[in-house]
Amino acid sequence: MQIISKKFRLGSVVVLVGCVIGFSPALAKEALTMEELKSAFRSLVEVAVPGIVVPTVVNLPIALQEGAMVNVMVVEQVSQKTQPALLLSEKGSRLTATDSTTASGASFLVDGKLDNFQEYPVNSSGDEQHVTITIASDKVITTSALNLYLDQFVALPKTIEIVARINGVEKTVLAKENVSRSTINFPKTSAQEFAVTLGYVQPLRIREMSFSQDNLASTKENSLRFLALPDKKYSVYFNADRYVAAYTGEMPNLSENKDVLFLKKVIAGNNPVYQKSDVDKDGVPDEIDNCVQIANANQEDLNHNGRGDACDDFDRDGIINAKDNCRDVPNRDQKDTDLDGIGDVCDATENRPLQNQPWLPMALILAVAGVVGLLFAKAIKAKE
Repeated sequence: MQIISKKFRLGSVVVLVGCVIGFSPALAKEALTMEELKSAFRSLVEVAVPGIVVPTVVNLPIALQEGAMVNVMVVEQVSQKTQPALLLSEKGSRLTATDSTTASGASFLVDGKLDNFQEYPVNSSGDEQHVTITIASDKVITTSALNLYLDQFVALPKTIEIVARINGVEKTVLAKENVSRSTINFPKTSAQEFAVTLGYVQPLRIREMSFSQDNLASTKENSLRFLALPDKKYSVYFNADRYVAAYTGEMPNLSENKDVLFLKKVIAGNNPVYQKSDVDKDGVPDEIDNCVQIANANQEDLNHNGRGDACDDFDRDGIINAKDNCRDVPNRDQKDTDLDGIGDVCDATENRPLQNQPWLPMALILAVAGVVGLLFAKAIKAKE
């Protein structure tokens, strides 16, 4: 799905969706199923296009929620195939971005596209990491909310702090606080530059960031276009809480206004299959899971560092607790001679029977000798 823009406002996101599903190479998975794709969207509209006899471009008004990803999926109901679509939005201020860790800059974090992401990994120590992303506008903006659009299968950052730069003077508009949702609110502020500092204890992957303007409605009208076929019905999924994209085939020319059928706005309903992403299936949504990739329903965090114990590495040997056979004593080799699941360096019990019972080997030898003796005696007796 492509998106073009008209008079776009600050904070709106322009997205290219529909060709590939964006994952970190380390998290490459098989393509999502149709049900998995649908489950990312909160809202659903059923669309029928009566009276057409040839393929026709239709224009459907939809309202996107503030903070929701501008990520729309159109599905033909019978074939269940995704269709190419074009979302028309408005755009205002031009944004640029840099961050404290990337020498080449990070303007793609505010370029209105969701087809790439910036990854901020954790280091081997497992300590909390920090990155400052500075977002500048070509004109002064008034805002009271920042939207974070994360990649799939990652948690929100642990903390956030926002500083506005007004006429060369820095002003803290949001003191450091924990993050619990993807839209972060703060007192209304007018500035041309904002520095956003994020603290994270799990790998962080951000696809896009945007500011919302207070003088605009919380929901925004957009126009969705797609090529409708005669006698077909379509399901339009939108207001996604995470990035997903499905292959849609070749993109027709949907931007030209000639022979476009403008539909009336249809009241959206809740998507019955929507569910928050939970890649490890532990009942805790990824965005607030303190150990996203490993199931830990209890969210235990003994050292209160924001990273679940299952994902932590207490002994700093490079092996996370969930996979470490001795989590309190370094043992990179994971040697486990008696194969009892406990590493030798912290195994006080010998679970191999022959080593655990010194008398057992001799007893076995004597038993075998006795059996052999009996068999030999029977053989001799049989010859007599």
